[in-house]
Amino acid sequence: MNMQHTTVRLVNHSDHPVTLSDPESNTRAFVAQLKTVQPGKEFQLIVKATPSFIRSHMRGVITLKTSLADVPTVSVPVFVFHQQARRFSKRTAGSTAQFPLNSPNQSGSVHEVRH
Repeated sequence: MNMQHTTVRLVNHSDHPVTLSDPESNTRAFVAQLKTVQPGKEFQLIVKATPSFIRSHMRGVITLKTSLADVPTVSVPVFVFHQQARRFSKRTAGSTAQFPLNSPNQSGSVHEVRH
């Protein structure tokens, strides 16, 4: 199963180390995994769109609980716009060349959330 994904960078700018819970999605269209980069300070949230649940576009929220009293939860809004691949023909020197047109791959995008 091919799943598009993006990476969200979560950085703790407080003076206290933070613990984050496992991420929870409000829809089955998105799954998320949390990776620790620097314990208590920096994390990566890898969000994947599950093709079997995606319609033309979907929105959702990934929520994580924190150990910080002033920021008990972090909510990350997520969305995906699904576009079918399309092909067009271009005549070049008597032959036909095929070019697939796909939506851009958002894989590897990095976002920073500051709290």
